[in-house]
Amino acid sequence: TEYSQFDHSLTSLGEPELDEIANRLGGVLEPFVAMSCCIESARSTAKGVFVTVPFTATQMNNLPQSETIEAIKKGAEIGVSLGAKIVGLGGYTSIATRGGEALKDCGAPTTTGNAMTAVSAVDQMRSALASKSTSLAQSVVSVVGANGIVGQSIALLSILETPKLLLIGSQSRGPERSILRLKRLAARLCEHLLFMPARKEVVLRGSVAHEMLKLGDKLNPASDGAALECIVSQLIQSGRLVLGTRLDRLLPFCDASFFATSSTHDLVEPKIVKPGSVLCDVSRPGNIPRDIEHHCVDVLRINGG
Repeated sequence: TEYSQFDHSLTSLGEPELDEIANRLGGVLEPFVAMSCCIESARSTAKGVFVTVPFTATQMNNLPQSETIEAIKKGAEIGVSLGAKIVGLGGYTSIATRGGEALKDCGAPTTTGNAMTAVSAVDQMRSALASKSTSLAQSVVSVVGANGIVGQSIALLSILETPKLLLIGSQSRGPERSILRLKRLAARLCEHLLFMPARKEVVLRGSVAHEMLKLGDKLNPASDGAALECIVSQLIQSGRLVLGTRLDRLLPFCDASFFATSSTHDLVEPKIVKPGSVLCDVSRPGNIPRDIEHHCVDVLRINGG
């Protein structure tokens, strides 16, 4: 919860007190306009409004789905009534509405902004690593929540630079099921890369993607669908690609980690974080304790997306 960003007088309150306030207000307040903005360039002007849906992610999880969707829909309709031509779903509202699928009749097209979130997160990670005199090309990278849309996009961007990628899925849905989904994701990453226009111009030598291209030239995946699975298997055997669900076993090896999950809880304990690493919290609500830098050696936490 980041209520102090909206009201600095709440800074002195702890999590229990903030949760109590949120629980008391839940169901009482209606969606409302929090602020408006105007962005101007030399050629055009864009105006927008920020509409608050007064539920926390935990409350959205606990409420009946129909009630949550109805509240988000009311927020979207407020924006449309004020002239919005497109509705952007921020934070947990995207997850609660199945990526906007439940808001088809809100009066305007919806977008989750997932692609921009992924690109922004990777850019922020590059900057953070540069501040430590290193880069993605010198880092073991992990994507926690890799099976999600944002996680998949971050993984696709990361393989172009990193020499080793860890795709980490959820344990809550069963490790075997998560690993199977991660294998399918890895095959899709291969497929996208191998048939991507101008791929050689954006792939760094020594990266996971570079290794994928070399294997692809040998196995000819265009004529053999099983070749994609073979490429994934060889990447796993060589240690270039790691699939798993156990954060406590995988995070200690990572120099740069992205968190892009639908979990509403902190997922990281200081004891499993590699000293000197960078943690990028893309999830909303976040998965990384805000004070983790005080409990780890030379660890940098950044907000992504």
